Amino acid sequence: MANALIAQLLHLDAESPGQDINLYINCEGGDLSAMLAIYDTMQHIQSPVVTTCVGQAIAVGAVLLAGGAKGRRNILPHARIVLHQPATRGQGTIPDLILQADEVVRMRAEIEAILATHTGQSPETLRRDTDRDRVFTAESALDYGLADQILGPR
Repeated sequence: MANALIAQLLHLDAESPGQDINLYINCEGGDLSAMLAIYDTMQHIQSPVVTTCVGQAIAVGAVLLAGGAKGRRNILPHARIVLHQPATRGQGTIPDLILQADEVVRMRAEIEAILATHTGQSPETLRRDTDRDRVFTAESALDYGLADQILGPR
């Protein structure tokens, strides 16, 4: 899924550089590495990526929403956003588990830095707020800096 989205972003940008690309997000969470690849592509291309949360943006989905073009990060009135710390299902020997835990800690710091850049929240605030699930309504997502506007009826 991530590879297909990345290919579409690159194709649309190459076909019409600078033209808006609309990304509609309804995400139950997912793989951190895949999300970071999509996020990096969104930041790399010339075209602004207009993000819109329809339904929900949980964890990685919230990062993609926040990473949209500044001033163009939208949310529908009844959508919700959930932030939480990354987790892993550890398997293997103790040294392997330690390596996995270290990687989750590193990824958490990366996500906090990305969200701090796009929301204006400090990494410390983000760390505190993601110790447990933090659920945002459309209104509270605006206040927190995850989105810029609530879309109403046309």
